[in-house]
Amino acid sequence: MKVLLTIFCSLSLLFTGGCALTLLSIGGGGGVIALGLGLVAALNLVLLMGLWGKDSSWLPAFYILGVADILLGIGGTIFTLTQLDQSDSGLDGPVVMFGAAAILKGGLTLYFARQNKSQAEPPAA
Repeated sequence: MKVLLTIFCSLSLLFTGGCALTLLSIGGGGGVIALGLGLVAALNLVLLMGLWGKDSSWLPAFYILGVADILLGIGGTIFTLTQLDQSDSGLDGPVVMFGAAAILKGGLTLYFARQNKSQAEPPAA
């Protein structure tokens, strides 16, 4: 599961970082969106560092990304499916698969957040 979450986080890091750089290079009014995408890329980087045992892991990044991914998976899928026309019915499958992958990434992120939290707490006496 750790390897699967690493793959999801790496893909998310590459995608959001690339989109942020593309928006910044185009110019126009995409600065705020690029800032948000850059923040998501940075949180994914912190999450990757925390997954593989670096001391600088920030536990709230796990919870923020986990909830954001689940909301993206549910909300993004519903929004996209309502915007598709009947002629675009061939896109239903990929949209649902993307939503399911985002929900899976969010669930795995929250699972590892709980696992890291229990490891960080000292045992009760």
